[in-house]
Amino acid sequence: LLYEFNQKQEACANATSSVRDTAVGCTATGTTHGTKKATCNSIQSEMAEAACDQLSMETEVCHSYDICRAQALKAYQLTRMSADSDAKDRQAEWRTLMRIDCMLEVIAENPKVVDESALTDCKDLKQFSAVHLKISHTCYTEKVSCSVTQTYPGTALYSNLLKGLPPAAPAMPVRRCTGIESDVGKPVGGRAMPAVYKYYRLNV
Repeated sequence: LLYEFNQKQEACANATSSVRDTAVGCTATGTTHGTKKATCNSIQSEMAEAACDQLSMETEVCHSYDICRAQALKAYQLTRMSADSDAKDRQAEWRTLMRIDCMLEVIAENPKVVDESALTDCKDLKQFSAVHLKISHTCYTEKVSCSVTQTYPGTALYSNLLKGLPPAAPAMPVRRCTGIESDVGKPVGGRAMPAVYKYYRLNV
């Protein structure tokens, strides 16, 4: 019985030592895991911040473009209207000068006996074309597409990016970028409502 007791006592001591060694290893592994998890969470936070910043910058750029284009287009349209009006006046002046030049030539041919029929022909302005004085507009005024990313925290596209992580290392809960309001879409009096843009910020 004593021999059997000593064997069991020795086996128990060995098992206890093994548990202690395993516990030390688990503690070290747990510490490493915790450190790695904190690093991964930090990277995910940085990625989310970057995505929100991208969204903010793209939104601001597109909004600035809309305002700039509207101002430039209005100035162009006003200038074009003025130029077209001036061009019509210059064309009328040119026809009148051609008419006078025609009459002077008729008179110069025979000052004593003026050809009335020829003078009548000179009065017909249709024969003096002013097509060559017409302004050709070549300004490109079509709106250039300005897109804003649809992949940012809080969207399904962004969440799908995180689904490929291992089950044992899931992503942190995703919080939506906040801080933007938009009233675009509903026309009022035939005109679309302007958008009210603000910066996106990660809601943490």
